[in-house]
Formats: sequence, C-alpha cells, structure tokens
Amino acid sequence: MNTNPTSDLIRAFADRVPAGTTTRARSRTSPAPLARPIPVPPGDGVQENLLPVLRRRRSTRFFSEVGLPPSAVLDSAAHALETDRAHWPTRHPSNPLRVDAVAFNLEGVPPAIYQLDDEDRALTPVASLPEGHEHELTLQPEFSTAAVVLSVAVDLSTAWDHGGAHEYRLLMGRVSSAAYTMWLHAMSQGHVGSVFAGFIPAAVRRLLHSDGTSRHHAFAVALGRPPA
Repeated sequence: MNTNPTSDLIRAFADRVPAGTTTRARSRTSPAPLARPIPVPPGDGVQENLLPVLRRRRSTRFFSEVGLPPSAVLDSAAHALETDRAHWPTRHPSNPLRVDAVAFNLEGVPPAIYQLDDEDRALTPVASLPEGHEHELTLQPEFSTAAVVLSVAVDLSTAWDHGGAHEYRLLMGRVSSAAYTMWLHAMSQGHVGSVFAGFIPAAVRRLLHSDGTSRHHAFAVALGRPPA
C-alpha cells in the first residue's frame, strides 16, 4: 500500500477510531432496504440529437412543480452507467459507480431516497427524506425543488489501493463524466437541470452510510421540468 500524507489522511477518515481508544468503528455497510424495489419500465426512448442539445445546454437551478416520470430518470442514469462500463471495462467491475436517487417529485414514486439499479431497472427505498429539512441536504437549497437528485457514490479507498493519486484522478473523471452524461441525456428528453457538488457530507453520513471513503458521494445532478 502507498504511504504518504494523502493515503494516511484517507485511512484516518476510514478508520474513525479516536486516538487513544481501542474500540474499532463498526463495519461499514450499504443502507438497508426499507421496502421492496419498485420496478421501473423503460421510457419511450424519444430523444433529441446530441448536437442541438450541446448548442443550447445551460444549467437550470429552478424547476416546475410538475414531476418527472421515473422511466425517463432511469433511462438517463442507465445510459451514463452503460457508458462508464463500456469506456472502463477493467475498472468498473472492481470499483463501480453507484447512483442514489433523491426522489422529491417523481410520478407515482413516494418521496424518499432510493438506490438506483440500472440493470434491473428498479428503485429500492433506503432512507426517508429529512422531513422539513430537505433543503439542508445540499449547499444550494433550490436543488430540493428538483424532481430528483441523482448522486454518484464511489469507493475512494479501493481507488487509492489500486493506484494511489492516479487512480483517484481517473475515478473523479469517471464520476464527472457520468453526471454530465445524465444531464445531457435528460436535456435530450426535454428536461432541465444542473450538475453540482452534491450532498453536504455531514447530511448523508448517517442517512446513506456515506463515510467519505468507502462510500463517498462525489458529484450529483439535479433534474426536473423547466419552470413555467
């Protein structure tokens, strides 16, 4: 294993054992499902070509009160994750990108936080929204008015063990590419949104077991319909 100040810092965050104590931190796990997965069928597949989308792209931080169909959201996430698997066939299996969906206003889907499974096309509820404090999940409270926030979570510890700072940079490239791909795909369906830094770490540390190392929510995209 590499040894330098950066790797020491990552291990210190992962360990979380206060100096001078002998009690180990609990084993890290993913959030447990709260209910059965909700199956999401494919959307109608209607998309605009990429070139006009690129020409008119702009970030939108304010949204219509009309929700989004979950099929369209799954389509955007699945397209991004399929692209990642295709471009990084050796790295995706050992360190896959994970997407959590914060559903504020998806048609027919109860508001909650879901683990998104693009291959089985399902949303599994793993946490309730912090009622009355949804706007405190992100630094920019307006993103809580989006229909959905898709957050990309990664394993920084595995990346570091595989290749140190170089692997970390590649992983951050994969994360940002996935978020921008979801954003562009959503715009090709007539929706709007913005990529952004994602959750405030303290807001999801317990909620999504996001310890900042083995599960680190690195980047996100907020999506919705354009405001009237």
